Amino acid sequence: MDLLRPTFPGMLRNIRKNVFNLVLVVDALQLTARSVIKLSESFVIHQAPIRLGLVFDAREAGKDNSEDYIAITCAFNYVSQKKDARAALSFLTDIYAAVGETKVVKKEHIVKQLTKEFSTLTHAKAEEFIEEDSTYDYGRELATEFVQRLGFSDKGQPQALLNGVPMPSNIVTADSEFEEAIFTEIMTHTSTLQKAVYKGEMTDNDVAIDYLMNQPHVMPRLNQRILSQEDVKYLDINGVAYKQLGNVAALNRLSNRDMTATVMENLKFFGGKKSTERIGRASLQFLTIWVFADLDTQEGRSLLTHALEYVQGGESVRLAFIPNTENVPAGDSKNLNRLAWAAMQTLPSAQATEQVLKWLKKPKEKIEVPSKVQDILGSTELHLKMLRVYAQRVLGLNKSQRLVIGNGRLYGPLSADESFDSADFALLARFSSLQYGDKVRQVLKESAQDVGADFTSDTLLKLYASLLPRQTKNRFKMPTDLKTDHSVVLLPPKQEKLPHFDVVAVLDPASRGAQKMAPMLILLRQVLNCQLSLYMIPVPQHSDMPVKNFYRYVVEPEIQFEANGVRSDGPLAKFSGLPANPLLTQQIQVPENWLVEAVRAVYDLDNIKLSEIGGPVHSEFDLEYLLLEGHCFDASSGTPPRGLQLVLGTKSETTLVDTIVMANLGYFQLKANPGAWSLRLRDGKSTDIYGISHIDGDNTHYDAGSSVVQVLITSLRSHVIKLRVSKKPGMQQAELLADDTDQAAQSGIWNSIASSFGGSNGNQAANDEDTETINIFSVASGHLYERLLRIMMISLLKHTKSPVKFWFLKNYLSPQFTDFLPHMAAEYNFQYELVQYKWPRWLHQQTEKQRTIWGYKILFLDVLFPLNVRKIIFVDADAIVRTDIKELYDLDLGGAPYAYTPFCDSRKEMEGFRFWKQGYWRSHLMGRRYHISALYVVDLKRFRKIAAGDRLRGQYQALSQDPNSLSNLDQDLPNNMIHQVAIKSLPDDWLWCQTWCSDSKFSSAKVIDLCNNPQTKEAKLTAAQRIVPEWKDYDAELKTLLARIEDHENSHSRDIDDDPVDDHVVVTTLPPPPEPKHGEL
Repeated sequence: MDLLRPTFPGMLRNIRKNVFNLVLVVDALQLTARSVIKLSESFVIHQAPIRLGLVFDAREAGKDNSEDYIAITCAFNYVSQKKDARAALSFLTDIYAAVGETKVVKKEHIVKQLTKEFSTLTHAKAEEFIEEDSTYDYGRELATEFVQRLGFSDKGQPQALLNGVPMPSNIVTADSEFEEAIFTEIMTHTSTLQKAVYKGEMTDNDVAIDYLMNQPHVMPRLNQRILSQEDVKYLDINGVAYKQLGNVAALNRLSNRDMTATVMENLKFFGGKKSTERIGRASLQFLTIWVFADLDTQEGRSLLTHALEYVQGGESVRLAFIPNTENVPAGDSKNLNRLAWAAMQTLPSAQATEQVLKWLKKPKEKIEVPSKVQDILGSTELHLKMLRVYAQRVLGLNKSQRLVIGNGRLYGPLSADESFDSADFALLARFSSLQYGDKVRQVLKESAQDVGADFTSDTLLKLYASLLPRQTKNRFKMPTDLKTDHSVVLLPPKQEKLPHFDVVAVLDPASRGAQKMAPMLILLRQVLNCQLSLYMIPVPQHSDMPVKNFYRYVVEPEIQFEANGVRSDGPLAKFSGLPANPLLTQQIQVPENWLVEAVRAVYDLDNIKLSEIGGPVHSEFDLEYLLLEGHCFDASSGTPPRGLQLVLGTKSETTLVDTIVMANLGYFQLKANPGAWSLRLRDGKSTDIYGISHIDGDNTHYDAGSSVVQVLITSLRSHVIKLRVSKKPGMQQAELLADDTDQAAQSGIWNSIASSFGGSNGNQAANDEDTETINIFSVASGHLYERLLRIMMISLLKHTKSPVKFWFLKNYLSPQFTDFLPHMAAEYNFQYELVQYKWPRWLHQQTEKQRTIWGYKILFLDVLFPLNVRKIIFVDADAIVRTDIKELYDLDLGGAPYAYTPFCDSRKEMEGFRFWKQGYWRSHLMGRRYHISALYVVDLKRFRKIAAGDRLRGQYQALSQDPNSLSNLDQDLPNNMIHQVAIKSLPDDWLWCQTWCSDSKFSSAKVIDLCNNPQTKEAKLTAAQRIVPEWKDYDAELKTLLARIEDHENSHSRDIDDDPVDDHVVVTTLPPPPEPKHGEL
């Protein structure tokens, strides 16, 4: 019952039962096994709740090293008896440590370690104990038999079974995620066992492994050739069969599928006494096996013998033998290939099986050929030639190569030393029945009266070959005893007489998930003939409105065309019947790897009030980039190489976009587009310390020793890779973020987004930071805040003589703002750059747009800007600057990564609203002041060095699960982390806010912020005009600039309209040219 006790996520339960059994099949002498055995020892040392077993694989043993294999087994047994199994496991790792990483273990090494382990043991006595047939030489034959039953083909490659389930061989190494995979599998098995305990199927008195081994899906043996679902190939038999083919040339002219259909049409089969079963008026065999072999070879004879032995006693099975041989002498009437083929074609199936088995089992006795067989031996020469052509062309088999085909699935080709015996054929039959055969049989039996004599085993075979390649791996059947009277909607198929899909949906009708699911279900009903069962499971009680938005899923059942036959622009979402008075905000939800921007929108998409607009609101979006995401880890330590710099480019331009690796899951993201890309470490510290060692992921290629990973993006779907890096020799103690002024100054990443991917005014960022330039960061969303942002920019520029570069978060800017930026930059002589970052899928998502924007202000400072930007100042969009901001830029932060202004205490009438002076915040701050996020300066170099971003994201992930935490996310989070990530408090005069600060402080204020007032709830524009005298002048100045730009563009449009060359030219105002996209497609 302890399995049902709640635990923390990812925590393993320590139960005093052998619930999880890990069996490692290892060749203890091979180098590949050492890391696995060392890892298994760590499981024992750390008392992981896993029962561990070792099986020694000695298939690589030969004349030269057989005594070494005997010695390692005997020595292990000796230590186990004299001490215990744990000591024997440590004995193996001690041998590896003594021999070295690259040296092969020999008998003398084992003897030496044995005498070292047991001081009283002499060298001669130790050699005696590890000899063949010694007292400790036991278990080798059992191990060999067990390995053969498993059917693992890769000799020397470590294998692992957890509760009898084989794990993928490519992860069973220390360099891969073996430990992670083990614990992931344990958590998966735990849920299965929990269900069994809950249902009473397993109790405290049951042995867990016995319960698991008695499940119906457990196979009698493990042959990965049969059980593996990776890289499965099927034979295409749905061709047209041709008759009267007189020669090999006529067969060669057929397509592969027609050739297969022709062969199948002319095949007869071996069978047994119970081979056929009756359903309705049909006589059926649910398993059809084809065996390709050459009976002139011992391997071929053995394969067919085992196959016929299984068929002779099997049920509902038939077997076809197809000779794969060449150059059979024309007059050789005793050739087994000819005889077996002729017997199969002429004799009754059971008799043919007995006859051919007799020939195969007694090859030296005189062969007696039945008259029916003798009569067609002359025609077998042409048959054998045709069958050889088929085996070579369609299946790619060499002469004498063996292959088994079961119900259209290819098992092979089999290697020369690979065994496939009667037990493997029985496994093939059972596995096929469990997967699909029993289901098909049940369906046929339920409609037996409709099964006619024309429904044959060939019909079944064609059915399998059509459906199996398209089968899904996971299926779930709804329970049949559910009450469906009031909570289930059943929609029958539109064409009930035709085959239909069965679609079942389970959802809460008042949920965000139902919003997304409903249009998909409607789409399925439109494009498929399906029966839809909709199970509604509403939540009994809500504390809040579960759905607060109107939702449209942008999808179309087919390509749409205009009335004139031209293809339409694309799918769209149309909202009609919306309430006119509420204030609405438009958002677009896209796949995790898409970066989308609004390119046309006349109205403010953040503040839509339909009653004031009086017409439709139209907006257009472009898919700008596809993200290449990944996780990077140090191959030796398994930890993320925090601060590692990565660059992505093409063959012609090696650096187009770049980023750094987070400590959180080693995550990184890079902007890309469809095409071929090159991923590499950035020159500098990253390449000095690290080198790429391994890459996992679809459409990736890496040559060992290379510094470049080739990545191919061919789909709109997510592309996530796993990158492993290793420290170079002599660099084991080096750190990427250690103090190194020269290196850090040269390590600028994220080349100017303007010049490559981010869109700007065309200015290119220098590799080294311009120490004179002041970097200002701000975010805004909606036309109101963009208006305030422009005024903040003017106020800042008018009070400084230093060059200024503004950094804006592109994710939420309107097309109007980005169109206006180049004109404003030219007018006021500043630089700007638009930066983007997609909220990582693993980080808790915010559902409200404003809270998401708050998150961008604090959570991604370490990855949002190039590394050559050493310091940046965040200024709120609704702030007005009244001093030279360079004073703040040059301020010494005293070792803190950032500096904020504390909230004012001088306006006494607001005392009751100062939440930080009571409750949680009072005790947490411990006398420190609570800081406001309207203005802060960040030392990005220090911020990255102490992993402040990683710490903030970790704390955010822990707190954000609670909807009542982090009410003011952008300032609550740094104040909550004040004890872990220090905040330098700026003097109070750096930020004045009328809500919290007294009027007497106004004259000395350096920056004024238009804070919300919880008492008056005064609008931002009203407050700005009332509080800040110069605000109206700034606003008027900007309006004049906007009018001048519009007049210029309108006059330019009229000039073009007056051009007599073409009276049909239509001119529209478009955004600036799109940024350069990846050209190598």
